[in-house]
Amino acid sequence: MAEKIISRYKAIWFCACLWGLSAHGMAMFNKYSFHDDASLFLVGGTYSSGRWMLGILDEGVRMLTGSAHYSVPLFNGVLVVVFIALSSMLISNLFEIESGLLQAALTGVMITFPVVTGLFGYIFTAPYYFFGTLMGIGGFGFVGDFGSGMLIWQELF
Repeated sequence: MAEKIISRYKAIWFCACLWGLSAHGMAMFNKYSFHDDASLFLVGGTYSSGRWMLGILDEGVRMLTGSAHYSVPLFNGVLVVVFIALSSMLISNLFEIESGLLQAALTGVMITFPVVTGLFGYIFTAPYYFFGTLMGIGGFGFVGDFGSGMLIWQELF
């Protein structure tokens, strides 16, 4: 099973590493401090701003690491690239993309999108946002497996 998954999505993982390093290598291997990172070093408004999942993830990371935040651009950058690669795998599976060239193009578009570059300026919160992207795409796939989600909506409402 694992070999089948690895061989099917080999282009996605290879291109995620290639595109990630070429597009964001400068931000991953250097420490750039912007206004949030240099002084506040908080994830910002969470529960009060309606971004409650950001607060939950922040508290989970705080419990695992024992400290508020670490600004480790390489670790956070690799996490971002992994979350985007997993999101590309889900999208490729949802749309049944078999071509390695199309998978590589999808991964390239997702990794080099300007929002990703902008969030690398706030690298200490970027993994939270791309984990949210992964969960959103996964939720779409989950709902899509149940007849366009109509069954779930009928049960909820």
